[in-house]
Amino acid sequence: MRTPIAALAAALVLPITAWAQDATDTTAPEVELTTPPIGTTLDSRRVTVSGTATDDVGVTRVLYRIERSRKWRKAVLTNAGEGTTTFVFNARLPKRGHTRIYVRAEDEAGNESDTIGRKYSIGPVPVVVPAPADGGTGGNGGNGAGGFTPTP
Repeated sequence: MRTPIAALAAALVLPITAWAQDATDTTAPEVELTTPPIGTTLDSRRVTVSGTATDDVGVTRVLYRIERSRKWRKAVLTNAGEGTTTFVFNARLPKRGHTRIYVRAEDEAGNESDTIGRKYSIGPVPVVVPAPADGGTGGNGGNGAGGFTPTP
């Protein structure tokens, strides 16, 4: 029969061992956003964001938040616990205008990456009208009337 002290000591061995292993990891992970590209004007409030997180031991989670929100949400990791993982999340952005998406990564030891942010514009995507094939004359000989030929 085990004494209470022996049972307590046995219960503490595993947590202390796990803590000792994690205590040697002092390197914070790094995180990078890959899509959408910087400066993109989004035509929808819903956007899929992806990126990469790396760590010398293993990334356990990636968190994101939208500007003006205090709540951090979890991204989906492809290789949680690995040294390099990709992540993805679907975000719902505020109404038209500019906003930022912030992302950070964490490892098993509790080290956090720097928080990175990326600014996006939400609004109508500018429409680019190609120049006419005839060099910009609008097909009327160059009077700039865009195909309308005035009668004298």
